[in-house]
Amino acid sequence: MNIFENSAPNPVENPAIKKEEPIMGASRAVTTEEKIRRTSIATAEGIFDMYLKRDEKLNMEEFGDVYPVEEIKKDRERVEYIKKGKDYKEPTKESVVLENMFTDLVEKYNWFGEGVKVVQLSEFDDKIASGAHCDVVLEFSNADGSVTRIGVDLTTAINYDTLNKKKSKCLDAVKSGKFFSVKYFKSKIDDTKGKIDDVPVFFAGIDKETLNMLCESLAKQKNTGMEILEKHEGQSMFIKELLTQADVYYGSSIINNGEDGYATKKMDYYQRLFDQLYEDKKSLRSNGFEKKALQDKVFEYIAKFV
Repeated sequence: MNIFENSAPNPVENPAIKKEEPIMGASRAVTTEEKIRRTSIATAEGIFDMYLKRDEKLNMEEFGDVYPVEEIKKDRERVEYIKKGKDYKEPTKESVVLENMFTDLVEKYNWFGEGVKVVQLSEFDDKIASGAHCDVVLEFSNADGSVTRIGVDLTTAINYDTLNKKKSKCLDAVKSGKFFSVKYFKSKIDDTKGKIDDVPVFFAGIDKETLNMLCESLAKQKNTGMEILEKHEGQSMFIKELLTQADVYYGSSIINNGEDGYATKKMDYYQRLFDQLYEDKKSLRSNGFEKKALQDKVFEYIAKFV
């Protein structure tokens, strides 16, 4: 069952089957994107395939102005060595789609507010166990000109062993009071390029059924022109997952690092940030939102984090 089946507007007549109106001057100019929308019908399968083929990960070899070529070469060899290991598993199609879709949901449809950017990390920072070991970094612009950066390990897994490992990685960093480093990073907001330190990592995701639902919603939006994704209550799921973790991390840090500890203050900040984001999306949520969202097994796991 589609857990948000009643949240999206009812479909309207598909513009793809209408005759195009004649172009009347520059104000009536039809963009290439609009022509495609009018002459083709998007499908959930087509949306899935589009995101599966997309690749926006940072390329390690493009950091030659930051690191010596030999160092980059060695880092590439470390990645390839891990990928050849007997325990290595290629990312699932669903995880690839989620990572690429997440970028659009945040940047094109403002799921975390206007101006928030998503940097998809290189294979090095995704796969090297001693690193951040996450998929993306969220970038938030602050009023004082600074940038807040948060690592997010995205998942569609409903394997509890896998989810527990992600949980332990993030929670252990908070308990120790030491966050992660990202070696290959290039900001979409400022001139930061190279290594960044002190990056907290959270994990978030949706199961395959919800992912398919979002593909359907994207297809419907492309076919109707309606603002489905901008107003979609599914965005509250991701924010709630981060808020739930921030609540737990904050409490854990007080116990392990004290009320005035550095990690505690950081988690207090993130707790307030995610709480404000969740409040900002309140008007988009239907009655019984959380009960409905709990049908997603990934969301259920994180919502019952304690």
